[in-house]
Amino acid sequence: MSSTKDDNYLSTDTNPLSNPILLISLYPFQSSEPGDLHFSRNQVIQLIKKRPDGWWFGFLREDPSHKGWFPQNYVKSISTKFKISPHRLSVGAIVVRNRVVVVHKYVAQDPTELSADVGDILDVHIEHSDGWIEAENAQGVTGSFPKNYTRPISLGELPPVSAKSDPLQLFLGHSDSLPIP
Repeated sequence: MSSTKDDNYLSTDTNPLSNPILLISLYPFQSSEPGDLHFSRNQVIQLIKKRPDGWWFGFLREDPSHKGWFPQNYVKSISTKFKISPHRLSVGAIVVRNRVVVVHKYVAQDPTELSADVGDILDVHIEHSDGWIEAENAQGVTGSFPKNYTRPISLGELPPVSAKSDPLQLFLGHSDSLPIP
């Protein structure tokens, strides 16, 4: 991306300092063009501006001095349903999709955190290098939670999946309610 086209961009319609748009890189991006942002997979990027041709401008959250243009299809927006404290998005934040069970009760200390009781199952979306996770409980409430208050979930702890709610089970015919041909 040539940096000579910097004047032809769309604003992100947000104040990048008070209401940042955060992205996670899906793939590494390396370019020989001056003015492009180079990054590895799973790095957090703060968006500054967008171009109509699909090139976006931003900087690495771990090092704001690394800024530049990058293709929008190399990143994904971090879910806006998470009220992530900006200090949590640092070096080593990775996007994950797994479930954990809470082993110690935790009461949220601020609005960005999630309260949970022993035995609650949480869907983890992001793991931070500082020992915190971004998770969602069964009621759809999201927030930061201390990872050391959880453990990986075992198969026996997962709620049963009915064939009616699992299209793969319907397709494979693993249901007592399906007729046998």
